[in-house]
Parts: sequence; C-alpha cells; structure tokens
Amino acid sequence: MTRTDNGTRARRGFTLVEVMVVVSILGILSSLAVPAYKGMVFKARKAERDQVMQTLGTGLVAQLNNEGALKVNARGVLTRSVSLAANPPLPVGTVRKPFNPQLGNWPQLQVQLKGSTYYSWTISGTTTGAGARVVITARGDVDGNRRYNVKAVTYAPAAGSWSKVSEVESGDRF
Repeated sequence: MTRTDNGTRARRGFTLVEVMVVVSILGILSSLAVPAYKGMVFKARKAERDQVMQTLGTGLVAQLNNEGALKVNARGVLTRSVSLAANPPLPVGTVRKPFNPQLGNWPQLQVQLKGSTYYSWTISGTTTGAGARVVITARGDVDGNRRYNVKAVTYAPAAGSWSKVSEVESGDRF
C-alpha cells in the first residue's frame, strides 16, 4: 500500500465492480457481433459459390454451343449424356476441400476450378435430343448446421444455342 503526501491511500488498479461491468459490456457486444459475423461469412461463401457456378455455366454453355455435346474420350466421340461426379467428394462442410480437376470425367470440361472449395460440384444431364438439359449442382454445409445448402442451375438449348433456363436454391439459413 502506498501513501500520498497528505496521508491518504493512493488508488491502484480497478475494483471488482468495475471489472465486472467491463466484462458484462464485452459479453453483450460479442453476443451481438458473433451472429452478424456468421451471417456475413455465410453470405460470402454463397457469393463465392454463385461466382464459381456462373464461371462453370459460362464455360459449359460455350463448350456445348461450339461442340454440340461434351467429348468423353480421346477419339472425340460425342455423347448424349454427361455425368461429372461430385467433386470434391461428399461430405463437404465448413472447411475447404481441394477440387480435383482430374477426377472422373471432369477433364472433358474446358473450364476447371483450381484450389479448394466449400461446395461439392456435380454436372449431369443429356446434351442431345428433345429433352436436352444439363444441370450444375453445388452442395455444401457452409453454415455448419449439418444440412446441405443446395443450388442447381439448369441449362437447355433454345433457338439454336444453350442458355440458363432455371435456378433453384434450398437450405438457406440467413
């Protein structure tokens, strides 16, 4: 304990009440900030998914418009169906997984993802005939609630060229 010149005690540190008030204020602020942060992270991951999906769709449409179908073998034989398996394989979640451009039939697509992703991507459908449709699907548990957020975009030929005809999204939490 230190004494001042006039004999009164000098104050050192904070009282217990002051510390408790500061801790409670910090707790209230963090309870407001954490959900907002999680919402922003979820929206950023969805925006990343939408950008990748647009890039894959643009490349797929360009390839279908140029070739009429996707090549599946070295001889250049065109096929009626396209099936690109889940890449990266399920399950995916709140941690990025590496995308493997050499998995299954993915090398036939001219546009490839590089790096890692929160979503698992599949492309499937038929590329010729009256019912020609190709669907790009993204699945991922990006908000950590153990339910997949799924988005599917369907492309079909119209007036001689391929274009997007529908977009469906499910599992949104924010």
